[in-house]
Amino acid sequence: MTDAKNIFLTPGGDKYWNQIEWPFRLLRPIEMCACFLVDEQFISIVTKRGLITLENVRPLLQHVKRIFGQHSKLDGVMKIEQLLTDSPFNEAAARRERENDFETVHRHSIIAMWSAIEFTIEDIVIDVICNDPTAISRLSSAGVDLPRKLSQPLTELDARRVFRNAESSLRRSLSSSATICKIICVLGIPFEVDPNELSFADEVNAVRNCLMHRGGLIDDQSIRAAPSLAPMKGRRFVVTEEYHQKVFKTLSAITNALGVGVVAYMKSISS
Repeated sequence: MTDAKNIFLTPGGDKYWNQIEWPFRLLRPIEMCACFLVDEQFISIVTKRGLITLENVRPLLQHVKRIFGQHSKLDGVMKIEQLLTDSPFNEAAARRERENDFETVHRHSIIAMWSAIEFTIEDIVIDVICNDPTAISRLSSAGVDLPRKLSQPLTELDARRVFRNAESSLRRSLSSSATICKIICVLGIPFEVDPNELSFADEVNAVRNCLMHRGGLIDDQSIRAAPSLAPMKGRRFVVTEEYHQKVFKTLSAITNALGVGVVAYMKSISS
């Protein structure tokens, strides 16, 4: 068996994951999510610095144009002239984004980060449902309405149907984050997260839905999902730098807690 503990250090490690036996491959979604969150933070920082540079780039372009002209680099002069022609529009757009605290960058970033968390949790749950013989009975005992017909052995498609049913069954009485916690814990994965972080996760989910589907407007549906948004009812949610950083830290903490739980689960079923 491939040494799972060294897979993270292996260049091009992706191709080795198909060789990893169950349950060690459960670590893969955790690794991918953690890397994605860090990458998204890096991209946000670089994008903001790039916009600041773009806003102030005209003097540099003019200087480069003079140098190219002195050395008869006519192709270079023509390209710089095109950049100078576009510069007023680009500068204005960059300036607006900076003056708005880079809200567009932050908005796109939290949507991406939340999606990473959702897919990570789903991938882990689906893998457990497919491979842990106790998973279906655990979910049934927890009150999940299972699909009437399930393949034997269980296919990934049917496992996803089970997961969707579990979500819809438990959401009747639980919040979004509480539903996910319940599913994970019912499957035997310890998942210890600060209640304040889970509450904020509900808010991020509601904000994400507003940004994607309602132009950022906080409405009654948003407030039902996250009562903390009530003071903003009827207003457009603006994603500030401070809020963006809080989302990153909270989702990173949840990813870490999920990783700790998965390792504990792996130990319990391997002993």
